[in-house]
Amino acid sequence: MEKKKLEIEFSKRNTAFSLLKPFCHHANSNDYIEVTQWTNIEGFDVTISDKLGNRIFSLTDGEFSALKKLVKSLDKEIDREFNRNFKERD
Repeated sequence: MEKKKLEIEFSKRNTAFSLLKPFCHHANSNDYIEVTQWTNIEGFDVTISDKLGNRIFSLTDGEFSALKKLVKSLDKEIDREFNRNFKERD
């Protein structure tokens, strides 16, 4: 019987890390978020560690792009609504 040679691949991944406290008033001092790019650079793993525990989810590049676009669109709509309401008070 022939033994197959085990191949092990090593890689370094790009990771961004931040505490959540500067972004979220609900966060505790040790809560954090970490985004790690996949080795094949086709997506990301996101880890959020907070009072709910560790939550991990993955997004492909396309899903990540869609998420960024939707959040940006919501921000613009919220700004428009705020400015509309502010002008109505004058």
